[in-house]
Amino acid sequence: MRLPLDFSSPLILLLASLASFCCTGDQDSRSFRGKIRFEEIQEDRAFDLVGASWGLATGDFDNDGWMDLYSSNHGSKPSLFRNLGDRFVDVTALILGSGRGDFHGAAWADFDNDGDQDLLQLVGAGRGQGHGSNRLMVNRSGRLKDEAAERGVDDPLGRGRTPLWLDWNGDGRLDALISNAPRQEAPSRLLLGGDDYFMFNDSTPLQPFNSQHAGMFLLGKRLVTIVFGKPAPQLFQQSSPSRLSTARALDIPMPSDWAVVDLDGNGQLDLILTKGSGTPVVSEVGQRQLQAHLPLVGEEMVIEFATPGPVTFELKPASRRWWRPDHVWIGSRGSHPSRMQFTLRNEKAAGHPTVPVEESKSIEIHYDSDTLTWRVAARAQDHEVLNLIVKSEALIERVQVYGFSPNVAGGWIRYFSGPSFRDRTEQALLSEIRGCGSIGAGDFDNDGDIDLYLVCSYSGMNRPNILLENSGRGSFKPVTDAGHAAGSNDGTGDRVVVIDFDRDGLLDLVVANGGGLRPFNNGPLQLFRNRGVGNHWLEIELHGTQSNRDGIGTRLHLDTDRGRQIRLAGAGMHAGSQDQSTIHFGLGRANAARLTIEWPSGATQRMSSVPVDKVIHVRESSPTKSLHQARAPGALE
Repeated sequence: MRLPLDFSSPLILLLASLASFCCTGDQDSRSFRGKIRFEEIQEDRAFDLVGASWGLATGDFDNDGWMDLYSSNHGSKPSLFRNLGDRFVDVTALILGSGRGDFHGAAWADFDNDGDQDLLQLVGAGRGQGHGSNRLMVNRSGRLKDEAAERGVDDPLGRGRTPLWLDWNGDGRLDALISNAPRQEAPSRLLLGGDDYFMFNDSTPLQPFNSQHAGMFLLGKRLVTIVFGKPAPQLFQQSSPSRLSTARALDIPMPSDWAVVDLDGNGQLDLILTKGSGTPVVSEVGQRQLQAHLPLVGEEMVIEFATPGPVTFELKPASRRWWRPDHVWIGSRGSHPSRMQFTLRNEKAAGHPTVPVEESKSIEIHYDSDTLTWRVAARAQDHEVLNLIVKSEALIERVQVYGFSPNVAGGWIRYFSGPSFRDRTEQALLSEIRGCGSIGAGDFDNDGDIDLYLVCSYSGMNRPNILLENSGRGSFKPVTDAGHAAGSNDGTGDRVVVIDFDRDGLLDLVVANGGGLRPFNNGPLQLFRNRGVGNHWLEIELHGTQSNRDGIGTRLHLDTDRGRQIRLAGAGMHAGSQDQSTIHFGLGRANAARLTIEWPSGATQRMSSVPVDKVIHVRESSPTKSLHQARAPGALE
């Protein structure tokens, strides 16, 4: 049998909602509303990279005005791509050096206020059973040197996930919030930046807390930090220059990813959350290969199939911390293979194995001569993941599963209106979306409101990504084929970052398809260029003087004759991803703008008649001397 794939049901429901938009009310007069349209830039001008990702970060490491890209490449060597304006080139060997690791999220920032971008790469610790030191790649004239140990950021026992740069104590120097997955001896921690060294702030209540990622948010005019972790996401605020205090636990679910943006145009920041699938996948690759991704916790999962054999099994991930040969029980003798890739003939696997009850996890494989079928049964008391590949020289037929429903998109998307966190998911027409684990938020058509791009997949198989256009009032309609950015069929959708890579005022997308574990993470890194519509735009690069140099924590209000927009400079961070730090506004047809900037230092700058269709540089100083057009990329100061 062919297993049904539930690719269409969420999209059908979304497309049904499209009809309610096409013929109701008058068109928003703020802007020209055309189709959002992307084109994929091919490998010779983008990224010749396939495989595990788990982290993307944009930053201008060489200070030439073009945003470069870093990819963590989990379990392998990371990659660094220099942006030449019309294409990217791999400069890993020249700039970054080598070294493999359990790499997760990373973030660029000028933490030492010396005028160039440094990189903080968080490193896991082998599922909490080993160690792995974080990397703080300090920019030395365009070369990156790891100084994590010397500066107190290495945290070798921490299961690092995603960093957040912020100026917690308001001293003009960036601090680092290190999100660590659960491990008793290495919780998440706040590190306060000094002249040469980061100081572990052991007085904060983060110490018994574990988290995956964190971001900044505004409650009215108050800047706070939301930490997404267990047992529930929590909101923290500053109670003194050196101490963190919990404001409250939030009644919101734990997401895979999130964005902080004003979705309904009311001048208040909202919180959009998305949760990936996390459900089992079973697929037939041709007629002689079967693949399965099984997230195990408690209940047994069984796959049966018919083929005369011999059959080759490949079980992953295979390591002392995951699955070992002694976890595999074959036939009535209960024999174990010598390694995790092996070939069996029918007679060698005949009969049902007996697994001792004290085994915490097991994989049973046997052949039933009465029904002429093979049976694979996997179970685990605690959370485990099993990736299975089955190959046969003959046809694989009559595939059946028991104990689970495969290929059904799980997860959700939720929209909470700030600052009260009122759930507006249904009003926004988002409640039927499933299985999308990463979110990119930006005004992709420059019409003055925030659109959403979702990276979607099953746990071990790609699905088409979704692009949602904002109606202007905080409700959304899908764009056909995600505006030609539906993504690859290969790999598993992982991350997206938003970047105006060619500085034309149109937000582009970089999408990683290396999510999950082998063999399902063998997908490409893709670049989608925005071909755009004819609306105006403005981009702003911040330069703090009293505040931190990157202006992280700055609030920006932009007014035109069509209304007000708000942005929070949060260094572009979301889960495992860093969008460009350059602030982008779509202006629709407005050809003039007024800008108010509220710096972390407390300084406020107001600027009238700001030019449009420009990248401008704003220096924290007197308003009359602080605004100029950013230098042309590649030009000297």
